[in-house]
Amino acid sequence: LFCNMLESYYDLNASADFDRLFKGLKMHNNPTSLRNSYLIWKLDFSEIDTSQGIEHIYNVFIEKIRSSILSLISRKYSDIFKKIEFNGLKRERYLEYFRNEKIMENQELSI
Repeated sequence: LFCNMLESYYDLNASADFDRLFKGLKMHNNPTSLRNSYLIWKLDFSEIDTSQGIEHIYNVFIEKIRSSILSLISRKYSDIFKKIEFNGLKRERYLEYFRNEKIMENQELSI
């Protein structure tokens, strides 16, 4: 619950909900300059089945990262990512990269 509250307070996309969520609270009457000013990357690894071995854990972990980055770029903050480049590459190139489900195929598992 606390993490969700922090996400709602700091998330750039949650600014329209600020009054509804925080009205009546001290943080509503005394907001900081950082309110609703961050891109929030939320990760949840709680559903990873750890009983299937290290290779399975690694593959699911990589898939969770890949899909969350894709969601971040293509949906949650798509308007922001449309306007900027990363290392000279446009958003579409990064989307193409993260849509590739085998991005880690050539990586060695070393633990």
